[in-house]
Amino acid sequence: MINLKPLKLDTLIKKMKHGEYFTLSRYKDGEFYAILQNKVNGNNCDKHKYFPDMGEALLNSLKHPKDHLYGMQPYALRCAGKEIEALFEKHKIDIVWHESDMIHTANMNGELFPLIEQLKKMDVVIIGPERLKTVRGKILDNVELVTVPLVDCWLHRNIIEPEILKIAGEGKIYLFSSSMPTAVFIDDLFPLIGKNSWMIDFGSIWESLLGINIRSYQRGMPELVRRKNLGL
Repeated sequence: MINLKPLKLDTLIKKMKHGEYFTLSRYKDGEFYAILQNKVNGNNCDKHKYFPDMGEALLNSLKHPKDHLYGMQPYALRCAGKEIEALFEKHKIDIVWHESDMIHTANMNGELFPLIEQLKKMDVVIIGPERLKTVRGKILDNVELVTVPLVDCWLHRNIIEPEILKIAGEGKIYLFSSSMPTAVFIDDLFPLIGKNSWMIDFGSIWESLLGINIRSYQRGMPELVRRKNLGL
């Protein structure tokens, strides 16, 4: 049985404040469906396809884990727990898993501002679609954006990773909003920049803060909660 260790957002923020580098890669239902290749529709909720070679790369990232934090979405276990357990047994995958919804939960509860406040003090690199360019000015000031296609950014892996490395620098925090390929990007980049920076799978948090409602929970989020997350 897969047990998810608790991991608090406050713990991650404290590590940032104290200059303790860490990387958090998260595996959600989409990543596991891509690995398992058992979904009839062949794409996730954002229309990103479950490319077979992407599934292989995701699996390889689990078969050869790096020295960083691995998070799993509880929803993935609810959707495909037995299949995931069988997958781990088959490939002898032995990873310490952490519950990975801490940022999402804080966002939903209007408790995200401590993280935003800390990010305001850091050199931030966002890896995500063009629509996130307004994070600079609206939420943070010191931000660089590595743009990825809105859909199927996996096909541009060989362009995206070199673009990240071009602006790599010690003490930067890389926040990935690049769908399922994020776990592969992090796996590839960790040996190169993971020892002197932070890397986090940030998901669709920026869209929520900007009022770009791409998820049902975002459409139902009260404006008061959004404002609390931004410290307004």
